[in-house]
Amino acid sequence: MSSGNNSMHGLNNHRFPAKNSDFVNSRHKIETHLAPTKQKEDNFISFQDREAMELYSRARLQKEEIHSLRQQIAVACLKELQLQNEKYTLERKVSELRMAIDEKQNEAITSALNELARRKGVLEENLKLAHDLKVAEDERYFFMSSMLGLLADYGLWPHVTNASAISNTVKHLYDQLQSQIRTSYVSFPFTKFCTSFITYES
Repeated sequence: MSSGNNSMHGLNNHRFPAKNSDFVNSRHKIETHLAPTKQKEDNFISFQDREAMELYSRARLQKEEIHSLRQQIAVACLKELQLQNEKYTLERKVSELRMAIDEKQNEAITSALNELARRKGVLEENLKLAHDLKVAEDERYFFMSSMLGLLADYGLWPHVTNASAISNTVKHLYDQLQSQIRTSYVSFPFTKFCTSFITYES
């Protein structure tokens, strides 16, 4: 029995080294087989890390861009409010200018109408004066023609035909007639006495 046990023990001792060698070889083969897979996993993890970093960088850039766009929108809104205020101010000024222009136009129209009415009155007055002047000229012509005819009857002719010359000639004729009348009144009593005496003697 002991020899059998020893022989079995020897066999077992002889088998264990063989199993250990196979295990080591198998492990080496497995590690050798798994090494590329691990490298791939490491590469994949590294790729994922780079992709995550890129995504993070893109996200940060997008956040910065969004922040910048928000600032630009805020500035644009502020400018729009300023432009609207300026627009309202300009519209109010334009409205005031239009009202002032309308008022000035109304004043100009009223002034022009008043000026036209005044000129119409002046024109009508000038026409009336022209008519009166024509009537006066006609009367003057008739009077001067009558005076010239009267003076011609007495053989008097003015040197020039104007009011002053005719007036002086008429005055001269008047003086002559007055002198003749005085002479007639002075000689009339003596003539009457002589006529009466001659009649009495007859």
